[in-house]
This record gives sequence, structure tokens and C-alpha cells, in this order.
Amino acid sequence: MDRVTFQQFTRRLATVAWNGGGWPRAVPKRYAFLGCAMFCLFVYIFIFSSSSERSTANEQCVADYYARKAMDFDHLLEDKGSAAVSFVGNGFIGIDVMHDRQLLVQPTNESRNSPLFTSFRPLVEVSAGFVKSNEFIFVSDYRDGTSKAVQCSALNDKCVCISQSIYAHRTRPNILIQDIRVSNPSTSSVELKFTSRAGFANWEKSDSGQSPVYIKLFDHEGKTIIAMVCSSVPLSSVNVRPQTEETFRFICVVQEEKIQSQEAESMSKRKIIGKITDYYTQINGMNSHTLDNEHKNAWKMLNQAAFNISHSKATGALNPDKINITRYALLSNVRAPLLELAETAERRKLYEEQLAKTELCYSGHSTLLTPSKLWQDWTNVQELLKTIEIWLMTLEHRGCIHVLRAGAHGVAQAFLLSLLAGTFTHQRLELSLEPESDLHRHIRVENLRFGSNGAFLNFDFDLDGTYRPFVKLSSHATTPLYACSAGCLEPPKAISNVPVELVIKVTKPVTPILFIADTKAHLEQVKETLHVIEVIDAPPHEYEKIELHKHGENRGLPTIFWVILVLVIVAFHLFLFKLLYTEWKNSASIPYTKFNKKFLLRR
Repeated sequence: MDRVTFQQFTRRLATVAWNGGGWPRAVPKRYAFLGCAMFCLFVYIFIFSSSSERSTANEQCVADYYARKAMDFDHLLEDKGSAAVSFVGNGFIGIDVMHDRQLLVQPTNESRNSPLFTSFRPLVEVSAGFVKSNEFIFVSDYRDGTSKAVQCSALNDKCVCISQSIYAHRTRPNILIQDIRVSNPSTSSVELKFTSRAGFANWEKSDSGQSPVYIKLFDHEGKTIIAMVCSSVPLSSVNVRPQTEETFRFICVVQEEKIQSQEAESMSKRKIIGKITDYYTQINGMNSHTLDNEHKNAWKMLNQAAFNISHSKATGALNPDKINITRYALLSNVRAPLLELAETAERRKLYEEQLAKTELCYSGHSTLLTPSKLWQDWTNVQELLKTIEIWLMTLEHRGCIHVLRAGAHGVAQAFLLSLLAGTFTHQRLELSLEPESDLHRHIRVENLRFGSNGAFLNFDFDLDGTYRPFVKLSSHATTPLYACSAGCLEPPKAISNVPVELVIKVTKPVTPILFIADTKAHLEQVKETLHVIEVIDAPPHEYEKIELHKHGENRGLPTIFWVILVLVIVAFHLFLFKLLYTEWKNSASIPYTKFNKKFLLRR
């Protein structure tokens, strides 16, 4: 076949003789209609794809950076939009590292009072000449209590990234750590400049040690002295060589002390300066991996009590990201005395006793209800603190006051109980979730503490093939626990490390859907105290409701399907109209004969 250039093709197409119907004789009709449909489809895709956000080269560099670090995005919560707060804290100190960057201090022995806004900004700023925009992309890693930030830019066709990792140490609550890492895979050197805003604070400065100590007196529930010492920053620019990666660590240490009298103020200042200088020297000499592992392991222990719910696309539904970031903020504003290294064995024992006092915790409906003041987006740190205050107040007034005194461990357990509408009463646990409104999604709960015998319960709520709810229970207790559904009509089932399944039942009048105790005899007694007139299996959920959570409001076929279908229908009707028009026009030039008449009558 001879090759035809584009110019020759267009010249031939222009000189093609057109028939009476308007189609070029050399172009088959079906090819023409197919080409028209493909052209319309191309225009549609081009328009809609151009209107959507396209990732820039810098955004692609950020994505590649996280991919290289092999990070699990499931536990990274991007801080943007209406939740524009990236908070780190440990109940003693806290800071919004994204915007305000002001250190907050919660004085010791002051429960649930507003923290002190110190006006001290300890974080180091970093800038680089090759970066056009100095904006970092922040994510909160709730698994290890760290705020991570990264900014990347293309340099010599390579992605040069500056990342930050900031955390308030969980077991050493006086410490704030900021790591700045520069990854330079390019063939050029990168120049960095570090700046500190600590010196701009309205604080008294003392240059007695290797790093200056900043002191300020606060009149907050009595007079309190707060002292701060931070790592010094390089005075000149720092060059990062090609194809290297360097990390810069900056540490801040915070101390606070109450002043008993006006005469003791000077003595307290000298005392706190000496104390914080010695402690800073000790921390500065520690291995960085030791500090990091202490912090990560502490958060790992706190996260053992976990809650997960399947993602819903329904409008206004409460999803795992909101639950996780709220829980993380809640734990970040509460001390963890069972984890802090400075606590004595005697005090730890007292906190363990408080953690075991679960009687009547939690009493009320499930906090999964939304919309609610408990589940809010935050645009500033004040709104975050207000939500935390409401949470702690709710848990306290719902019977969990003793558990909360155990610190972060108690808050984590009370948080789980509130989601499950679970109540400890008279050596048993009752769950009062509503099957119709609460159990239409998959719910997984891990390591809910049961009493003082060291048992931890796991719950797995799901739907069977007919959309009826059921639950699987398991426990790692050395002695078995027992459970029965609403009404306890069936014999109690033993709970062990092998999951046991129970059908969710409902009663009339309404009673808890699940009872758990450490003896079978106790549940048999509970059965005699349940005065109900009806016990039935929980009704199946509507298919439409399940589909709404799976697919959202727009549950139809993709838009592109309907566009193609419309184009095909239009093309078919155009072809049909063209065919009828051609037949009608050709029939005018054909003489009407008796043969035609007989042929038509025969048909």
C-alpha cells in the first residue's frame, strides 16, 4: 500500500465528490459516525480533566518522598482545610506546629484548666534558596504522636526535600524535639538558613550556661515560673553537599515551678535555672535513637486500645479519620503518669488502682452520634482545646472520673467505652449500642480493659448475608470470660483467644445488647433480672442504607458511561434519519410502475 502524507490526504478529502446525501463516497458512514463519537468523547475528557486539579511537580516530589520513606498513609492524617491545626503535646506542653507555633504549658497539679499561652515560639524556621514557596505540607502521625512536614522542589531534575518531625516527648514531658532533615539527591549543593524566634519573646534571658535560659513569671492560679532552654541555631548558612542527606536536631527543655511567696521569687528563679541547665545537659548528651524509641514505644502502648469503623460515603457520616485525629488530640492533652520515667513505683501503683475503678463508666448513649460538639473541625488551637475540654467534661460526668485520674491510659479506655455505649456495673460490662442506628457498619474494637484482672476484650461487629448484625468476641485473658446477647436466653458463651460469634438480639422493652462477666453464674443471675416480654434477632438493615454508606449519594453509573450512551443514541438517530432521507430523495427519481405497485401490495 502506498504511503499517503497528511497533506495529500487532506487534498484528496477536499476534492472528494459528494453524493446527494451529503456523505463523501470514499468515507463509510459507520466510520464517520464512530469518528464523531470519539471526537466528542475526547473533547469531554479534555475539558473535565483540565478543570480538575493537576498535581504539580513539587506535589509529585512530596508523594515520591513519602513513597521512598515507605510510610503507611493509613495513619497519616493531612492537616489542611477546616482542620488546619497540627498539634503535638503530652499533657504538660503542647504546640500547634502548623500556624500558631506558640508553646502551651499546663502547670502541674492543675486538672483541666486552660493551659498557659506563653507567647514563646521555640521551633526553628528553615529556608532554602531553591524553594520557591516556603509552605510545608503537614501531616499528623497519630501512631507515634508526631507532626511531620515536608516541602520539595525540583532541582536539576531531582527532588530535593526538606522534612520536619516534631514531637513532645511522651515519657519525658519536659522535652520538645524538632528534627529537620534535608535530602539532596541532585548534583548541586543546597544552601540552608536556620532562624529562631525564641529571642523575640518577651522573656527574661539568662546566659549562665552553654545555651541561654529564658524565664517568665505567670500569674495563673497563683504565681508560676516557667523556664525554657533551647538548642542554638547555626549563625551562618549551612551547605548540604550533592547526593547526601543530613539531619539537624533541635531540643527544647521546659521547667515550671510554683512560687509560694513574693520573697521566694529570686530563690525560685536561681533554683529553676540550675535545674533546667543540668537537665538540658543530660538530655543533650543522650542518644537520639534512645529518645525517639522511648517516645514511639509509649505511643504504641497508648494506641493498643483502638477503635476502627468502616469508611462511609454518606453525607455527614462519622469516619475513621475524624475519630483518630480527635482521639489523638485528646491523648495529646493529657499526662501519661503510667509511662513517665520520673514517676515512682508507689505513684504508679496508685494510678493503676484508679484505672481499675471502672464502676458506672461510661453511662449514656454512644458518642458516635453526629453532628455533635464532640466531633468538630478546628481552624485554630483554641477550638481544638475547647473540643478537648468538652470531651473530658463529658467523660467525667458520665461516671469515668476515677478512670480519668489514671491519665492517658484511663482516657483511652473511657473513650472506647463512650463509643460503644459500654458501662461497667457490678462486675459486668453492658453494651447498649442501638442495632438500628449504630451497627450498620463494620466496627472493630481492640484491647478494651475488663476490670482489674488484666483481661482485654476485642469486639468485631459486622453484618451477615441478610444484613443482620452480629459480633465476634475474643480475649487474651488467662481466665475465661463469658458473654450473652440481649435477654440472655441462650447459655453464656466462653470468650477466649478464639473468636466466638453471637447474634445481636433486641428486647422489648429495650435492654443492653451484650452482657460480659467473668463468671457464668453471674450472667445466669442477670438473666433472672431481665424482665422483658419479647426477645428477637435484630432486624436486617435496609439494602439502600448499606449502599448509601458504601457508595454515597451518587450511586449511579459513571458519568462517562452516560456520555458515551448519549453519543451512541444520537449517532444512531442521525444515521436513521440520513437513511430515511436518502431513500425518500431517491424514490422521487424512480418512476412508479405497475411492477412497483404489485411488489408493494405483495408486501
